[in-house]
Amino acid sequence: MVGKNDILDRVRNKALQDKIVTAEEAAEFIKPGMSIGTSGFTPSGYPKAVPHALAERMKKTPFKINLWTGASVGPELDGELAAVKGIDFRMPYQTNKDIQKAINTGEISYCDLDLSASAQMARYGFMKGNKIDVAIVEAAAITEEGNIIPTTSVGNAPSYVQTADVVIVEVNTSQPLALEGMHDIYVPLDPPYRLPIPVVRPDTRIGTPFIPCDPAKIKYIVPSDVTDKVRPLAAVDDVAKKMAGNLIDFLDGEVKAGRMPQNLLPLQSGVGNVANAALSGFVNSKYEHLTVYTEVIQDGIFDMIDAGKLDFASGTSLTPSPDGQKRFYENIEKYKKKGDRGRHLRQHQLDSCQRYPYDERYRRLGRLCPQRLSDDLPDPVHGEERRHLLDCPDGLACRPWPAGCGCHCHRAGRCGSPRRLPA
Repeated sequence: MVGKNDILDRVRNKALQDKIVTAEEAAEFIKPGMSIGTSGFTPSGYPKAVPHALAERMKKTPFKINLWTGASVGPELDGELAAVKGIDFRMPYQTNKDIQKAINTGEISYCDLDLSASAQMARYGFMKGNKIDVAIVEAAAITEEGNIIPTTSVGNAPSYVQTADVVIVEVNTSQPLALEGMHDIYVPLDPPYRLPIPVVRPDTRIGTPFIPCDPAKIKYIVPSDVTDKVRPLAAVDDVAKKMAGNLIDFLDGEVKAGRMPQNLLPLQSGVGNVANAALSGFVNSKYEHLTVYTEVIQDGIFDMIDAGKLDFASGTSLTPSPDGQKRFYENIEKYKKKGDRGRHLRQHQLDSCQRYPYDERYRRLGRLCPQRLSDDLPDPVHGEERRHLLDCPDGLACRPWPAGCGCHCHRAGRCGSPRRLPA
């Protein structure tokens, strides 16, 4: 069992070291009916010690909370709280069988919300309880300023920390400190002040490598050493190889027809066995210098890096198989670094709604979800305005068309002065 002294070097803000308590002490702070927002996106990067202690407390004194996460999470959170009937309301996504049974019987209220909309809903105060009372976040470390360095996922944690009244941080010593620097945390402004999110390539960095947090909001810090409960992936069998081969054949045809460049366009990968198998096809392909947007980084991404095929992948969660997890931890510096051009992997926060399926450049929010787009952008861009935007090398107009965009047309004197975006 990890104790206070085991995490002192990870809690770099000396004043916060006095807030290190046991999981049981932190769980006592949570009251019936509170809305709890946690880190975690798939069974990676979710808090484990405090939810377990909370479930044990609920066994003795039954009560319920509202639980908000980034997506499905691990057994110490969804599973144990469901088993003691400790959840009244759940959002935005889950895969736990006990929760599903309770939802179907009406015991748990459930909002099956688009994952990318939930953070914004939390910031608006639209959901049950109107606000997050407590954010519980797993961290690899806390900086000198009190900011939180996430572990293997980002999900909705930055928005939950921003909106919560109180923050509880689980500092997990099973997560390597080498994770620091892999994250890119960016919470967009909310309407009517939303600006374009300037992500134009998978390796674009627009935020900070930590979750900003006022140290005064941190109520407790809890030591933990419980590992992520990642699951095995299916073997790449003959059927999977055929699917991957069909994909490569299709891309070969697009390149031959001149509709794609030799190193393709940024790929978008899904989650699970099929997506992982599809990526395996690139290992023995002719394609190099590839880039990938994905929700969840899995073993296939590591295969592509090892084969020298992949320059960069951006996701919101590192959720490989158990073997892939071991492989990642043993070679973390290799997967982080890519010569002098940056890093192979980066994690982003997930935000906003699926709405504009027009161009890949719109498919990234400041967090991680390539297939989900901002629902706060203006109406879909069409016609001359869209062609003007597509002509911009960075894909973003700095002023409304045709006033000015800061691109080659501005330099040619056809636009007004570009508007500088805030840092």
